[in-house]
Amino acid sequence: MLVRSIVKLALLLTGLLGLSAGAYASPWIDVGDAHTRHHLQYLVDAGTLKLPTSTWPLPWASVKHALDEINTNTLTADQLWSVNYLNHALTIAMDTAVVASRSRISKNPEIFNHFGSDSREAEEASIGINLMTNAFALRLAGTYVDEPSDKNNLRADGSYLAVATGNWAIGVGAVDQWWGPGHQSSMILSNNARPAPGIFIKRAKSDAFDTPVLSWLGQWQFMAFMNRLNNGEDIDSLGIQTPLLWGTRLNFVPLRGFEVGLSRTALWGGKDQDQDFGHFKDVVLNDNSKDISQQLASLDVRYGRSINRATLAIYGQWASKEGFTDVVDHSVALAGIEVAGMLGSTHNRIMLESSNSIEGLTAVDGNDHKDFNDNTYEHRRYSQGYRYHQRHIAISSDSHSKTLTFAGQHYFDNGHRLTWRWIRADINSYPQTPINMDAFSTVRSQVNNTQLQYRLPIFERVMMAVGVSLFDHPIVIHQNTIDSSFELSFFHFW
Repeated sequence: MLVRSIVKLALLLTGLLGLSAGAYASPWIDVGDAHTRHHLQYLVDAGTLKLPTSTWPLPWASVKHALDEINTNTLTADQLWSVNYLNHALTIAMDTAVVASRSRISKNPEIFNHFGSDSREAEEASIGINLMTNAFALRLAGTYVDEPSDKNNLRADGSYLAVATGNWAIGVGAVDQWWGPGHQSSMILSNNARPAPGIFIKRAKSDAFDTPVLSWLGQWQFMAFMNRLNNGEDIDSLGIQTPLLWGTRLNFVPLRGFEVGLSRTALWGGKDQDQDFGHFKDVVLNDNSKDISQQLASLDVRYGRSINRATLAIYGQWASKEGFTDVVDHSVALAGIEVAGMLGSTHNRIMLESSNSIEGLTAVDGNDHKDFNDNTYEHRRYSQGYRYHQRHIAISSDSHSKTLTFAGQHYFDNGHRLTWRWIRADINSYPQTPINMDAFSTVRSQVNNTQLQYRLPIFERVMMAVGVSLFDHPIVIHQNTIDSSFELSFFHFW
């Protein structure tokens, strides 16, 4: 007990005094920065900015280019607040070197991760540094986790080295990503699981094509990566160990306020498996006659516009196994609506989002039950399914689940912020116990979860967050009982 108390104290002191790589001195806006995303999305929906915003991390180069074209004399007070915030965040991001820290102490790990989540485990602290020049960006990050869910106390999550070449960044590292317009979930790639190490390439500025044939796409962004999923002891002896995860995404803005995203991912290769160029070509061409990969494809759309001083947006995302075939049988999807604007001296965003990760969007009973190991997010050869260290790579409630989320973000003019969300989750909606023991839950659980967090500055460069997560009854996740808990976090940079 004394040892654990000392560890908890050390985690808090790391948050107050330690050094870590946060979302500063960075070439892009990181996943988890819901504050910056709010102001950016507000200006896009208001028609003040025009750039794609559904692929994260989002390059600052695109934002800076769009901000430079704004005539601030024509802005409303609501829009000017957002522009000023983005310019302030951009100034910090352009620093050549910044150090920061983050620590969290709670009774439970994060269960229903969302875009704004900055932790996964109950007790963790990060430490590192960011360096950036015109030619490269380097982040060296380390995280210590007390009683980790995957037995890895020390992690280098968030570390990367990226080199600029023209309008492209090529890099290596383990970087959180989020593909799609959702706030609570993504149907293809999110920050729910730890980031896996790999290589990546992405566009910097999202300028439109000059050629008439492609100029109709408008502003566009492209991203591709190849990661190694080193699950270690989480893979059973019958499964394929250390598979590769390949992904590519194109999103574009053909009309003001209207964005489209096209994504593909594939699990393939692995220990003792063929991983040569010929097999990768078969994966890219979706030649699955040899059953060498688990493929997912997704389409997402979002439309936002201004209504007086507020903005309103609707969005949706659909994903299917094996590409764009067998749409009805293998579909999973989400849909949402959000409104944003000022009320008094507070910038606000309210959203309602529903997701369904049940194959075909409908649960089945009895003899009609589909093979658990051969549906949208599962695969016969890759026994861990679409997961990394037992956490789903896309949706936080895992496969075969339905969630309804009602959430709000409130940003005050004194630097304080309040966030809340209510989640109604039906986890593992299939009546049968799944075969895959890596699943989020091996039994059906229906639960209501209410989350509250208040974040405020306590010193010039130190922020504190206090929060609570309330469950209407305990649930069992990965053989651990999860119930209501309190959270305390610290963030520090200089």
